[in-house]
Amino acid sequence: MNTTEFMQAVDKQLLKMTDQDKVEWMRDYARTQMGNQREIFLESLRTPVIVEQAISIKEIEEWLVKVEDQEVYFTCFYENNCDNHYEDYTYVDDFSIVKYLLKAFEIAEELVNKRDYRKAADLYDWLCTVPFFVYDTEKKEWIDDELDMERLAESQMIQINMRQICINLLYAHYQSTVKEKRASVLYRYLLWEMCQDITIEEIFSVRPQEVKDSEEFLVEWIDFLQKTSGDRAGNLLTQAYLYQGGIKLLCESAEKNKNRHPLLYEKACFYLYEDKQFSDCEKLGLEALNNITESRLIRAKVANLAVKASIQLDHLDKIEQFYEAAFYSESSLIHYLRLLKLSNNEEKTHKAALFVKKLPDTFSKKYFNGNTQLNENWLSDDSKRLLRFFNKEFDFIYTYCEGEKNDLNWNNSLKGIIVPLFFLILDKNDTTSKAKKAIIKKLVSRLNVYSIEKEREEDYLDLWKKTVKLTPEQITFYLVWLNQKIAALTDVIVGGGYRKRYSTAAELIVLLGEVVESNGTHDGKIKVINWYKKTYSRKSAFKNELDKIS
Repeated sequence: MNTTEFMQAVDKQLLKMTDQDKVEWMRDYARTQMGNQREIFLESLRTPVIVEQAISIKEIEEWLVKVEDQEVYFTCFYENNCDNHYEDYTYVDDFSIVKYLLKAFEIAEELVNKRDYRKAADLYDWLCTVPFFVYDTEKKEWIDDELDMERLAESQMIQINMRQICINLLYAHYQSTVKEKRASVLYRYLLWEMCQDITIEEIFSVRPQEVKDSEEFLVEWIDFLQKTSGDRAGNLLTQAYLYQGGIKLLCESAEKNKNRHPLLYEKACFYLYEDKQFSDCEKLGLEALNNITESRLIRAKVANLAVKASIQLDHLDKIEQFYEAAFYSESSLIHYLRLLKLSNNEEKTHKAALFVKKLPDTFSKKYFNGNTQLNENWLSDDSKRLLRFFNKEFDFIYTYCEGEKNDLNWNNSLKGIIVPLFFLILDKNDTTSKAKKAIIKKLVSRLNVYSIEKEREEDYLDLWKKTVKLTPEQITFYLVWLNQKIAALTDVIVGGGYRKRYSTAAELIVLLGEVVESNGTHDGKIKVINWYKKTYSRKSAFKNELDKIS
């Protein structure tokens, strides 16, 4: 039983006792004291004291100075793991650091339980922030990679409840800080990586002493967070509203925080949808569309949450409104393809394709990583070209791809996406072959068209394919071009002996054969495969890949 569990058991027992029971127990306990223990007992009744620890605070301070001066440290050596084929450091605790830390944390917890909050807060600060140096015993040098408390816990070098330690740290600071500074002090610690998931409710629930002025602090806390930028502040503000007044207060507060914390709209819509309050979710989503700047990416996140509610309500007009809003706030391919489900989709997708040409082609550095809720819509040049392809500007894309000469860069080039997409357009087979399935899987990954709703990713591609109409001349032209591209790619990969990429070439060759055959060439698939087998007759590994995929 640790200190916290012991004190919880004591509190539970004390609640069962009347005041008279407590007095009688103390008198009985007093009678058991002998000699000089009686004076100590009397003094404890007059003034609560901190019992001397096995390790004193002064000793801990001196030990931490030794850590900072590199007199106490971890050692390490490289260990080769033959089973997993990697090398990594093995750390050795020659100075019993972990043992000392465990004792120090026990003292810190005891200080909290005995309400010596200032000392507890300072001790937790030291223990959670001190870096431990590491000495490589083989190279006879200090390594750059220091170990901190969080890494020690993550690697299980020390067995501690890191979450409870963080809660105790925050609780001790709350209780020992003047009320004018409490909000800023707590926020500073809540920005720590190790404190990222801690909530105010958890801090308020710590014992042994009720949190003082909690209602007054909550008002100050909300006011502080409303004026503080950043995702962490937005998430903490969400928690504070929920703690103070539930989902209702969170929804009511979203509008006044729309400029600094549009994140509140996203959180509120999420909780409303999870609570099956679909009408309120849709209503708040529509409010958010009006209140959040169109260029904010988070506006699309709100639209994607709210549209789920509209789907449940079967409000087709609202579904269309949210679909369009999502695209114009985050002009991703999946949002573009979803426009194909709308009425008058040809006009709307064409308008959308024109819109993206004006978007910034680099990510705005106006807002730092900790404030992603204010990030703005943008699209890379390749993504813009890809949307032009889906807008059926095939001649433009063909010309661009002809300029990409490095076939070894296939997996990272636009051509590596466009060629498989042309195969999907030209393929007249109703069934999905092994080669086609493999290529679609890779396409979905590269296109990043992971489904937002119930449809499969392939459904969006099929929906788009139905809108494409090619003339016989275009079909012939692009089949010849695809044949040339696959031949060039195979020559680089197989001719160059890049064995790890043989499967990529084999999948494309088999799909080329299937597409050729579906467009009227008798035995087109087997003819294409046999031609490549004959051309690369000495490449048995490549021929095996062709056999596996065909």
